[in-house]
Amino acid sequence: MILSLIVAASLVSAPESGPPSGMPPQQALAIVNGEGVLKITQIDAGCFPSADQDVPVATGPMGQTVTVKVKTTTVQLTTVEFPAKYVEAYTVDGATIAREKLGELLVKERPVLVAIDGKKIDPFHLQLFKEGTIVLVPPVGVLGGAGGPFVGVQSGLPIPPPAPPNPAPAPERKP
Repeated sequence: MILSLIVAASLVSAPESGPPSGMPPQQALAIVNGEGVLKITQIDAGCFPSADQDVPVATGPMGQTVTVKVKTTTVQLTTVEFPAKYVEAYTVDGATIAREKLGELLVKERPVLVAIDGKKIDPFHLQLFKEGTIVLVPPVGVLGGAGGPFVGVQSGLPIPPPAPPNPAPAPERKP
């Protein structure tokens, strides 16, 4: 009886945790140069679906056409530079990183997490990252959300890959 009361009490007093809010962080590389400019670099291949396309190609001495399957895969490298004084920084456990300290921590390029929507990341999304990992929260629009350069990476919208190169035209045959 006592055990059932303890279990019931713990269920009542436990806070309800709903689904995580906000967007998950993006992994990137960051460095602060001697002039206080923060450089964030991200590579992404996942937002661009591979495209298969049948392309007719003229080949052979008789000019016969052969259809060749062409697969196009696109990788996007994005680098953004802006004054480091405009970014909020903290560790995955929530400890704030002072601006001066951030410059010291990012003297060399290192992996960081980035909140591309300009909002502090829900702690749920940070549970799997190593203690001491730096989380950067730049102003809205610098990296995404309001038309920033990372917008395609996180928007969820499919971005069409570039068209494959046009095949060379078949050589003209003289009668």
